[in-house]
Amino acid sequence: MRIDSRAFKIPVESSTYQEDSKFITAQIKQILDRQKDCGDNKIILNTNLRMGLPLENINKIAGPMIEAWAGEVFAGIRDDMDNPYYLINVEAQERLGMADIILQFKKDDKIVTGNIDVKATANDIVEELRKLEDCSVNLIVTDPPYNLNKNYEISQDKLEFEEYLEFSRIWMREAQRVLKSDGTMYIFMGMKYISYIYTILEQELGMTFNSWITWFYTQGVGKTKGFSPRHDGILMFTKNPRKFLFDLDAIRVPQKYYRSVNNMRGANPGNVWEFSHMHYCNRNRKKHPTQKPEGLYERMILASSRENDLVIDPFVGSGTCLRVCQQTNRRGIGIDINPNYIEMTEERLEEVFEGFDSIDEKMKRCPNDLNDSQIRIEYIENHIKWFLKNHPDAVNDFLEEVKKKYLVKMIESGQTWIFEQYGVAI
Repeated sequence: MRIDSRAFKIPVESSTYQEDSKFITAQIKQILDRQKDCGDNKIILNTNLRMGLPLENINKIAGPMIEAWAGEVFAGIRDDMDNPYYLINVEAQERLGMADIILQFKKDDKIVTGNIDVKATANDIVEELRKLEDCSVNLIVTDPPYNLNKNYEISQDKLEFEEYLEFSRIWMREAQRVLKSDGTMYIFMGMKYISYIYTILEQELGMTFNSWITWFYTQGVGKTKGFSPRHDGILMFTKNPRKFLFDLDAIRVPQKYYRSVNNMRGANPGNVWEFSHMHYCNRNRKKHPTQKPEGLYERMILASSRENDLVIDPFVGSGTCLRVCQQTNRRGIGIDINPNYIEMTEERLEEVFEGFDSIDEKMKRCPNDLNDSQIRIEYIENHIKWFLKNHPDAVNDFLEEVKKKYLVKMIESGQTWIFEQYGVAI
C-alpha cells in the first residue's frame, strides 16, 4: 500500500493566509516527496488469504497504520531542531479531536499551522463507507452517476433500470448509516431517476424530505424534437424531521431594495438556484464529464455544516466537494473508484485559491434606495464580508454595480475611497 496522497486544510483566514498556505503546502510536499524518494512510503501486510482473512479486515488494520506512519515521519523530522522544513511541532487527533495530524512550522518571525485531514481513496464506494462508524458524519453531499451512459474512463454509466436502483439503494443505505442523527444528505440527480431516489430515501431508509432544489443553467444539450434540458435536481433529506442544522445566515442572498424593515443581511435563496455550467473555457474545468460548480457545493456545505464538521462525498469525481471543504474549514473525505480522479482531486487541493469558480449572480447585486450615506457605506462593506468572502474575484463586479447606482452621491459624501481600496477606477 503506497502513501502518496497529499491533501491539506487551509489555515484560518488572515491577511497572509494564502501566502502561509502555499508555504505550508510546499513544506509538507517536500517531506512526503523525500519519503517517496528514499522508499519509505510503503506499508507491507503479510497475510494468508487462504486462511480466510477478508480484505475489509486488512483495510481496517491498514488505516491506523497509515496514520501512525505519517505521525512517525513528521515527529521524526520535528525532533531535529535544525530540520530544513522549519517543522517545530506535531499534534495527533487523540489530543485535539480536529484533524488526523496538526503541524506547526516556523515562518519568518511567526508560527503557522497546517491540518492534514482531507482523505481521498480509490476503492469501492460501499467498502469505503463500511469503514466509517455509525452516526459519524455530519453532512453528505454527492453527485452520483445518473445512469446516462457517461464515460467515466474505467466505468460506463449504463446499468439496467433495476440494477441502477439496487446500486443506488446499497450505497444510500450505507450513507444513511454513517450519517449523524442530526445530519443532512444532498444528492444530485437527473430527471429520469430522481423520483425513484426520493422514494428509496423516504420509504425504504426512513429519511425526512426537506427540499427539492432545482439547479437552473442557461446552456446545455440542444434538442430538435422536444424541449432542451436546462436543470438538474438536488434532493435534500435529513435523518431527523426536526433536529438538523440549517444556517440560513451563511447562505443568504442580497435584498433587491433597502428598507428599514428588511433584513439587510439578506434573503433566503429559495429552492431554484441559477449557476452556470462548468464550461470548458472555465479556468477551473477538469477532465471530468460531469464536473459541478463550486458555488453549488458552497451553498449546501455552508447551510448544513459547521467549521470542523465532517463532510463526505462518496462520488468525489473532480474533487469539487473536497475543494469547498478545504476553503471553508470543514473536514472532508472523498471516495471514488477511479484512481485518476483521486489524483485529479489531490492536484486540485494544492492549487492556489483565488475564489470559487462559480457564483450566484444575485450575490453581486447592490440594493436600490441606499440613500443615507452612513447606511450605504456600512452596507457596502458588510456586503463584501457577507456575500463575497469566498469570491474575491467578484468584488470588483459588485463595486461596479455600486458605482452605477451611487457614484454621484458617494462623491458628494466623500466615500469614493472604497473604490480606490479595491482598485476600481472612478
